Amino acid sequence: MDTKLKRISYSIWAKTVAFLLTVITFAAAFSFLADMLVSTEGANELFARDYLSMPEVEGEIQDIYVYIEKLFVGKNEDYIINELGKSEYDKRIEEKLAKLTAAQNYLNTAEEIYYYVSDGENLFTNCHMTSPSEFRRFDLYYTMDGYHSDSAISFRADTNIPQGENMKVFIALEGNEQEKLETVYAHIATLVSLKNEEYIINEALKERNKQTQNNIQEFFMAQRFMSNLEGIYYYAADGENILTNCEMTSANEFKNFRHNNIIDGHFFDFKIGNKANISMSLSIDRKVFIAFDDDFIAEKQLKFEQTKAIQQEEVRKILMLFVISLLMLVYLIFVSGRDKDKNINMITIDRLWTELTLGSLIAVSLGFVFISSEIFLYLPSSYTELQPVVMIISAVLYAIGLLFLLSLVRHAKNRTFIKHSLIYIVCRRMGGIFKTIFNLTPLNIKIIGTVCATALFSFIATALFWESNGAVWFISLFIMLLGIIGMSYVFIKFVIKPYDDEVSARLKSALAKEVRAEGLKTELITNVSHDLKTPITAILNYSDLLIKEDANNEHARIIHEKAQKLRTLTEDLFEVSKAQSGNLNINKENLNVSELIEQTLAEFDGHSVLFRVNTKGTSILADSRLMGRVFENLVGNIIKYSLPGTRAYIDAFEKGGKTYITFKNIANYEMNFDIDEMTERFSRGDQSRGTDGNGLGLAIAQSYTEACGGNLTIHIDGDLFKVVIILDN
Repeated sequence: MDTKLKRISYSIWAKTVAFLLTVITFAAAFSFLADMLVSTEGANELFARDYLSMPEVEGEIQDIYVYIEKLFVGKNEDYIINELGKSEYDKRIEEKLAKLTAAQNYLNTAEEIYYYVSDGENLFTNCHMTSPSEFRRFDLYYTMDGYHSDSAISFRADTNIPQGENMKVFIALEGNEQEKLETVYAHIATLVSLKNEEYIINEALKERNKQTQNNIQEFFMAQRFMSNLEGIYYYAADGENILTNCEMTSANEFKNFRHNNIIDGHFFDFKIGNKANISMSLSIDRKVFIAFDDDFIAEKQLKFEQTKAIQQEEVRKILMLFVISLLMLVYLIFVSGRDKDKNINMITIDRLWTELTLGSLIAVSLGFVFISSEIFLYLPSSYTELQPVVMIISAVLYAIGLLFLLSLVRHAKNRTFIKHSLIYIVCRRMGGIFKTIFNLTPLNIKIIGTVCATALFSFIATALFWESNGAVWFISLFIMLLGIIGMSYVFIKFVIKPYDDEVSARLKSALAKEVRAEGLKTELITNVSHDLKTPITAILNYSDLLIKEDANNEHARIIHEKAQKLRTLTEDLFEVSKAQSGNLNINKENLNVSELIEQTLAEFDGHSVLFRVNTKGTSILADSRLMGRVFENLVGNIIKYSLPGTRAYIDAFEKGGKTYITFKNIANYEMNFDIDEMTERFSRGDQSRGTDGNGLGLAIAQSYTEACGGNLTIHIDGDLFKVVIILDN
């Protein structure tokens, strides 16, 4: 049963039926939606609680106040013609005359400037030159002859002189004051636009007459509107004029109505509408009383409820059609391109490049949006007659767009959405050619070529857009930056990265070998040290027996001493290997530095070094066994390598949660070695190696100190040898 349903759902007939259903239901839903919005002048009733809460009510009340204000301001036709706006236009004339006078005074009194301006009717000049060539002889000039202009500098003026067939503007300046040229240009622009006093007055008169006609038309429109109000009563007075369409004159009479608005001076009492929408000036003399007849409101409410019921039914129908269309669309997206075995099958339309398919889909969508806006904004209420045409057009556009959409879906399922694009194909082929050529080019040519290409691109972009301004300049700069970034990416990707990868690979290989060699060396030392313990112990035991049998056996005594030294060496080597491999067991505790130093010094005797110790009141957080060995090694080094009869200093102090311990002595030999080598294994300050020791003392001290979480450093100043230990306290 499931197999049979799968075959049906993936069959061409099922897909065709789904395609037709989604197109038809969408077109029907769209046409019904357009009919509801256009024929009923919107769907405001759907979102309003009642008639009084609709936006149209606010608009009607707003119109009343607007037209009352127009009637108050206009008063009558004679007033509009003779008085309204007169002072405003007189002020404009005065301002323009003052501006013209200022320009004339500047041009007449300014020195070292020459100009010739003509618009075919008026001529302004202060020199005998009349041609552009005469003005271009100066260092600073500007010429405009008809539609052609030329200037010695590039500048932006606040006011532009309009170009025209008869317009001639020639300006020249002596000297090099570039800002002065802009100032002269601005004043000449004022002359060209204002011309003379008569022109200013005539233009102002024309403008006022035009505005007067508009005011008269608006005044008569306001009278018609206020006289045609039905079911709405009003009384308005401003101290001089009274406007009314009823016999009521007091606020109390209007308050007898359930729905009213009262404005009495600065007093407000609104029962309907929003007082924030009042668009009229108020004063103590203004009185505006408005009342709405109950029968008028009831009639509007009944019509509102009827329209809302019709719209709700239309909405249910539209939603049902849209849901069906959406379900069919989802089904088509799911099964598009697949057969019953879920194999991807492409069709003829899929041969189009991805960009062309996507562009066609966008074009169809924009066409649909354009047609929709035209329907909603410009079609008359007789839309019902055009509904079949709208339905057919929307069905065709939706079907075409759906074909392109499903083609993109099939490419996405086939994973060819990008690979089938023209840009991808071209870039891949060009990239292959470029990569082949680039790989065959020597490194020095690659570097030189990339640098030259970047420089050439920057030079061309700068040369083309150097004198541009505004958005063009920013766009050109952005393009230039993109080019430089792109070329830098190519340089890093194809020039630097291959060699960087090779160097990194070699470095990683060398590092791995070094780590492995170090591990093998540590492991070898540990194993050898462990294997030497048994034979050394045997040698010590047998030599000890020989000494007991014959106390004067010098050979046995020497064997015993050398074996003992060899055992100490292997034990030290084993310990330092454990410390550097991190295999030590650490038991940190709070230790008294003075006690540790005293215990260490007590173990040494028969030396000529004078120790001066100042470590009282200090403590460290460390392992007592390890730090005891550290102090023992450092004190032992001081005794071995100090100049006889000199003093050695051991100091300790606490600072910032740390304890600083210093060991200082004067060496008995010249210290011409590298400090960093002193803490390496088998490194000795005595290069002749004539003293006791195996060169592991400082290496063990440093390893144990670091194992306890501290730090050990060595400092040399002439013959002064200094060791500093820093540990937590």
